[in-house]
Amino acid sequence: MNHPLRATTALLLLLLAACGSASTAGTVAGPDGASAGPLDAGSRAAPPFGGHVTDAAGAPVAGVLVEATSLDRPLKPVPEKAVLTDGEGRYEWYGLAPGRYRLQVSLGARSGSAEATTAPGGSVEIDLVVR
Repeated sequence: MNHPLRATTALLLLLLAACGSASTAGTVAGPDGASAGPLDAGSRAAPPFGGHVTDAAGAPVAGVLVEATSLDRPLKPVPEKAVLTDGEGRYEWYGLAPGRYRLQVSLGARSGSAEATTAPGGSVEIDLVVR
């Protein structure tokens, strides 16, 4: 009677192992849509949006949140509410679908924003100034 249970358990383990070994390779498309080569799960493509946040004098602003809002109709989902700038005022935003967005940063009563569009496989450098 124990044999059917063992066989079922072995089959389940075999199926789980097969699922875990599936290839996650793909390709990266360039801004013109042409293939730019293979992409494996360990590599990271350029972010759709990245840039620096500075104050009016040009000094980097670290530790502020950059928020994104879709300007497309219908609205595109934004997977993260905001991303944080690093010690040099740099931010990178992965996971945004190609489309039109408004990026905004606030620091107390001061703020800055910009609008930009990304194409499939492309990336845009957007620097924001807090005024």
